[in-house]
Amino acid sequence: RRHLPLLAPPERFRSGLRRSCQTLLSGGVTTIQDASVANDLAAYEAFRTWIADGDIQLRVMLLIGASALPEVIDAGLTPGRGSPFLRVQGVKIRLDEASGALHPLPEVVNAQIWSAHDQGFPVAIHAVEVPALVSALHAIRQAQARLPGTKLRHRIEHAALCPEVCIDELADLHVAVVTQPAFLWYHGRRYLAEVDPEQQPW
Repeated sequence: RRHLPLLAPPERFRSGLRRSCQTLLSGGVTTIQDASVANDLAAYEAFRTWIADGDIQLRVMLLIGASALPEVIDAGLTPGRGSPFLRVQGVKIRLDEASGALHPLPEVVNAQIWSAHDQGFPVAIHAVEVPALVSALHAIRQAQARLPGTKLRHRIEHAALCPEVCIDELADLHVAVVTQPAFLWYHGRRYLAEVDPEQQPW
């Protein structure tokens, strides 16, 4: 944010994109994934422009926000399809308890996950705390029961608090976990101070 403010002029932004890509390529990184829950058809088109103009020289796997799924389907974009350098990889859903209650409500989550599953899109669900994780797993189980036999690999982002019973269910549902071990380094002291001691082994 110090070097490239979000409201930077377009040319400065695109110059930053080019430099960032060169840094990644020089380190051997050839593919990135943008997992923003705000991604929509306009974001897809922006990436397509940046790739066509040479601002991005990496393969981009894009997660689309759940609310944008209808417009993505209407545009004819299908899971994993696209150019060699830009593909819609799945649907991103964010569950959180920042307001003191789980948001979105379970019935909304169930509908979003079912819609993605039914259309062949794997979901990536941001779930940090136990109620969010339980809600996500319940919705995935419902979707798989309604349409079994698909080879979709849904995933949970973070699963920072994960009781053993949820580990068993993750395995049973073949759900992947995208975890961030570096968080323990950066936030470990805060976790020890804020997380209930009974939950710390999770």
